[in-house]
Amino acid sequence: MKSLQGCLIYFVGGVILAVAITGAVYVHEMAPTWADIARQQAQLDIQIAQANAQADIQAHATRSEALNVGVWVLVALCLGTGLVMWWKEYDKRHESKRRAVDGTFALQTFTSGGFTYHVDPNKALFGVVGFNQRTGEIITDAQMVGPDRQLEYAVNVQRTRTVAAKQITTGKPSRNEMLADAGYFDNKARVEDAKAQLAERRLLAYETPALDDGDPKALPGNWQPLSLADAFRQSTPDRWLLGQNDQGPCEFNIMDNIHTGLLGATGTGKTASTALLMAYDANRSGMHVVALDGKGGVDWTQHSKYVEAWPTDYTLISDQIDQIVRWHDIRMKEIKRSQVENIYQLDYKLPPLFVVMEEFGYTMQALDAASKKRHDQTEGALSNLMRVSRATGIYFLLIDQSAKNWPGTIKANVKAWFAYQLKGLQGNAFNAYDLHLLKPKGQFWHNDQVYDAWFTKGEAKAIQGELRPVRAKMLATIDSAIDSGGESDAEIPPPAIDSDDSAIDSNRLTGKPLSDREKALVIAEYKLQGSINKTCEKLWGSWTVSRGKWVKELLQEKGTLLQ
Repeated sequence: MKSLQGCLIYFVGGVILAVAITGAVYVHEMAPTWADIARQQAQLDIQIAQANAQADIQAHATRSEALNVGVWVLVALCLGTGLVMWWKEYDKRHESKRRAVDGTFALQTFTSGGFTYHVDPNKALFGVVGFNQRTGEIITDAQMVGPDRQLEYAVNVQRTRTVAAKQITTGKPSRNEMLADAGYFDNKARVEDAKAQLAERRLLAYETPALDDGDPKALPGNWQPLSLADAFRQSTPDRWLLGQNDQGPCEFNIMDNIHTGLLGATGTGKTASTALLMAYDANRSGMHVVALDGKGGVDWTQHSKYVEAWPTDYTLISDQIDQIVRWHDIRMKEIKRSQVENIYQLDYKLPPLFVVMEEFGYTMQALDAASKKRHDQTEGALSNLMRVSRATGIYFLLIDQSAKNWPGTIKANVKAWFAYQLKGLQGNAFNAYDLHLLKPKGQFWHNDQVYDAWFTKGEAKAIQGELRPVRAKMLATIDSAIDSGGESDAEIPPPAIDSDDSAIDSNRLTGKPLSDREKALVIAEYKLQGSINKTCEKLWGSWTVSRGKWVKELLQEKGTLLQ
């Protein structure tokens, strides 16, 4: 047993000794590796510390620079504030020299050419009245300002002094006191008084003078209203009778006004009464009437016998306006060729064009929603045309429920306004402030007067006998250019010119151009096309040898053949 225990002791001691020897060997072998790892870790710590130090230095430099800039900005603000406060006080003191005290201004001085001048602003319009202190020479602005301006200035000065004299403190009058003296607060009463005086003068005008047959003119109270038929017969190309009140008829001259705006809520009668009557007056005056109906043709196609009516919407309006622009271009070329000022001076007749655009604002808004680019192009083309179309005899009547959303360039070209009942003070833009007081139907405002309208649509048959049926259409059927994303290729016919030579049939020539008007038509189309073949296709429908020969001979005769 004892020997077994001794062996066990030796065995355990041997194991312990082996483990100790193994550990000593391991430590001896790993000591260099551990030293190398410690050295690398120390180097890494040093690099990190250096990087952190650089970052801290950069951040410190940035903060220092920002603080420096902030200090200079603060200095600049302080200097600027001080400068502004100084200038304000200086300007206040300087201005006080020009401020009236008891209706007068203080004397002022200025130097010019080495001399000092004392100026009395109370006797000057532009501050240049005074005298030369050295020589005693008087300086006056009498030669600079006419007597009318001097009188106006003197009246204003006297008015200011009068108001100041009414003050107990004899100080400068207040703003409200000066406005009151100028009549600002009683402006409405003065306007009403002026209207009453105008009405009184009109009453007197009806009393005198006497007519050629000795009968005095009837007073307005005895004036008999006109029927639509009577008013239509009495209308002339430069005097359309469109309505009436107790002072007489509403007279309108399209030649003076060129472009017209017609507004009114739905159902007030703007189209069935005034617009239709204007279209009929235009027809009777020798104009060719084109109606672009934004309601899809509902209002105007029923009058297509006397009016060239086309439905329109946002898909068609651009191309229809483009066609009208082309008419203008053709006519303008003829005006330039003939060296005249307008179509009325040509040696042949071109009918003026009266274009009615129903629901104008709504149609343009729909076009804008569908294609902004197309809308802007159309708006620009229309506004440019309206500025210059008087020479080419193109007149526009724009109809809508409101002009609120009309482009400013279009409004600027509308000279005459007619308005039926409108709510919301929408007439303020053209000085019609009481449109909401008009009757719901059949009554309109024009030039500060209120008139009753005739229901033209209901009595149309009574006056249609004096109208000319439409013989040729000036616009062509077109397809939508919005849906396809491109421009319409619709063909636009040549000008429709009245002719007694029967060589023009449904917008095309049927034979050799013989009359001066037919020859002018050929020349105008050639200048537009720039090609004999295309000219033949436009005017006759196709090119043939004889037609080409006709055109060439005519161009050589007129000296307009392009080389």
